[in-house]
Amino acid sequence: MNVMIVAAGTGGHITPGISIANKIKREEKNCNIVFVGTKNGMENDILAKEGYKVIHIRAEGIRREFTMENIRRVVNLILGIGDAKRAIRKFKPDIVIGTGGYVTFPIFKVATKMGIPTVLHESNSIPGKVVTMMSSKVDTIMLGFEDAKNKIKGAKNIIYTGTPTKMSTYIPPTNLKEKLGLKNDLPILLITGGSQGAKKLNEEIINILTNGKSKKYQVVFVTGPKQYNTVIEKIRQRGYEIEQLENVHILNYVYNMEEYMSVADVIISRAGALSLTEICIMGIPSIIVPYPYAAENHQVYNAQIIQAKGAGIVITEDKLTVDSLNDTLESIIYNKEKLEQMRNQAKKLAVLNVEDRIYSEIKRLVNDNRKQI
Repeated sequence: MNVMIVAAGTGGHITPGISIANKIKREEKNCNIVFVGTKNGMENDILAKEGYKVIHIRAEGIRREFTMENIRRVVNLILGIGDAKRAIRKFKPDIVIGTGGYVTFPIFKVATKMGIPTVLHESNSIPGKVVTMMSSKVDTIMLGFEDAKNKIKGAKNIIYTGTPTKMSTYIPPTNLKEKLGLKNDLPILLITGGSQGAKKLNEEIINILTNGKSKKYQVVFVTGPKQYNTVIEKIRQRGYEIEQLENVHILNYVYNMEEYMSVADVIISRAGALSLTEICIMGIPSIIVPYPYAAENHQVYNAQIIQAKGAGIVITEDKLTVDSLNDTLESIIYNKEKLEQMRNQAKKLAVLNVEDRIYSEIKRLVNDNRKQI
């Protein structure tokens, strides 16, 4: 089986793609898997670590306004469609799978015209532009949130699978507490803004750390690579070195997030679909700060689903202050009964056997297409 996976731009697109690829590798002894991305995307580093090859095509997001920059982007998109044709003709995929990124449109534009079986996975509760545009042309759309189904028109086939992730409900025993010097008698707060970081959230966390509000709990603060140096410098501007912040550990990025989640009592996070999926799998009480500029405001809708089920508390960025964040945190982090309730509700939202469902559909499409040839 030759499998082409389009997954680029952010961890929320790339990680589900890797999870699907790993599942196919386990099930198919004779499979060739290639990813499609751009030359400068973060997918290159991540996929290299996973041992996957990346084919590069030209692709950028197109804005609505008329500018010279946008004209350049349109030209790049047209060139990207040419790149997509060459990539598909050379690799000859039995199926094309998309989990997101600008590169998805040119590849799927070509693949659907060539009659190649196609699958799009939509992680968010609000469908993205490519899913909306290609809904009537692809063979199957898979959903991370069941609520998204009513927002997709004209699709041939829609199935609710949940969002694939490398994370499992089983986490091997870890010595992370020992490695970081974490104490057993104080609750642990994990803070992450996702692979891209979160500027406003990071600023309010800095306020909590430098105002001494965090002394009653331990903090593991993952800033994101783009924000790490800025965070360290702002802490220094307040008159502190990192070593002076009691019970605080600041990291730029972690690849084994499940290990960190397994020791956390509470997590503060953005509301990307992948982040929320992993939070539910791990059953962690959460304070969710949706990214306000996400396409179609999908992070707010994602977060509201979690809050409605009692698994997390949402603070929108316009309401995010050091006091609102600290008050919300202190209302739950010391309340063992509340934490247990939130943990149970989060676990109820977790969708299990996601990769099995996705692989079953992929196998069906490939076999059906082979019968027709």
